[in-house]
Amino acid sequence: MWSEIDNFVDALCYFMSVVIGRRWLFSWQVYRGPDRTYRLTGLTAKSDYQVRVNAVRHTRDNEGAAITLTGPFSANVPFTTPALARSINPKNSGSTDSDSPSYIRSLMSEQTWMFVLILIAFMFFAIVVAFIAKQIVD
Repeated sequence: MWSEIDNFVDALCYFMSVVIGRRWLFSWQVYRGPDRTYRLTGLTAKSDYQVRVNAVRHTRDNEGAAITLTGPFSANVPFTTPALARSINPKNSGSTDSDSPSYIRSLMSEQTWMFVLILIAFMFFAIVVAFIAKQIVD
């Protein structure tokens, strides 16, 4: 929950952004609306997150044209999600949640995932360039 901004007469809504990790390289707007509370769902266990909120006021100028006034973001609020308790998978006795992709992803840092994605993109680009070069040479 965040503090309410004086609403005056104009329409007011709040934007909430979330980022995985400690840096604001990529953020996602997860909420846009008039409520002052929002519950984040679908978070990965044992992961660092940060959230911030800003208010947006919708008003009109003297000629009646729509104006959107965006306020500053709140201070970043960092938090870490707790670890999930391991359970036994009934389909395969002896198998734990550690077999699931989300558990494996939580073991790798955000930087590692970015490195893997960039590496795959570079490899794909190199293959395409090599194919085009071969077509030009032949």
